[in-house]
Amino acid sequence: MSVESIGTSRNELAVLWDVVVAPRSAFDAIAQRPRWASAFLVTALLGMLAAYLQIPAAEHVTRATMAQQIAHNPQLAAMPSEKQAQILANVLVWTRIEWLAIPVFVLLAALITALLMTVAKAAAGGQATFAGLFALAMNVGLIYWGVGYLFIAALITVRGSENFSSAADMIAMWPGLAWLTHDAAPKTVAFLAGINVFSIWSAVLLTLGLERIARIPRLAAAVPAVVAILAAEIPVILSIQ
Repeated sequence: MSVESIGTSRNELAVLWDVVVAPRSAFDAIAQRPRWASAFLVTALLGMLAAYLQIPAAEHVTRATMAQQIAHNPQLAAMPSEKQAQILANVLVWTRIEWLAIPVFVLLAALITALLMTVAKAAAGGQATFAGLFALAMNVGLIYWGVGYLFIAALITVRGSENFSSAADMIAMWPGLAWLTHDAAPKTVAFLAGINVFSIWSAVLLTLGLERIARIPRLAAAVPAVVAILAAEIPVILSIQ
């Protein structure tokens, strides 16, 4: 590896660190030279580790959900036990390899966020390249997809996989409005869980970053940030039964 490439990598990691401790410096660096490879690598690795740590709890939830479906679905209950076991085994395969798909989710999230910011920039008459906005989205993505997911994985691991009987139970571990609800409907819990410390932190950084990089009013910059956070909730809510 050349000295130049080492320096470039170190600079990218410094920008990523500044997103957490000195956002304005990070935004200025991104505006000057949009880079996202290191941010993607770090975020994806943290997200994959978080998802991997959650596999025991996810397996426990899958088995509990299957048992509930057998109890309430006559057609499924009438199946031979071998067939039921095969269905469960097929679902568990995805549960055990889902962590490998995290990089794809991170890329899609950054792409959608960048597209939303591009629309807001154009509507407000701002100035910024798509590369700059994509780099901003990817660097800020560390907060939610990296740090946030790892924090939740740690909470789930400490609590113990046997204490989770549904996907809503796991989602409710996000430190946010879901902690204030009791006996709410699963989809309501999923929605409220999406409004948490890490999503709000991300929305604030995206707003300030877009305002600084694209030079548009803060209110205009806040719109795509909020929409991006809410959009991330849609697949989660739809997956809850």
